[in-house]
Amino acid sequence: MEYDINNLTIDQSFKELDRIIALMQSEDISLEDAFSLYKEGLTVVEGCSGKIEKIQCAIRKLNTAEE
Repeated sequence: MEYDINNLTIDQSFKELDRIIALMQSEDISLEDAFSLYKEGLTVVEGCSGKIEKIQCAIRKLNTAEE
């Protein structure tokens, strides 16, 4: 599945990661499919991490402005 990281919210990213993890925990998954899901998960995590960093930066700016 292709992801447009910019269009997923953090909540949607976590739900997608839950879906990927559930599929990877399946007993009948092939190594190739597991690796493909792993790469998908990394893509989602990277996008989510970027959004969290932006939020943290905005909070720091707000806190600095209040001082």
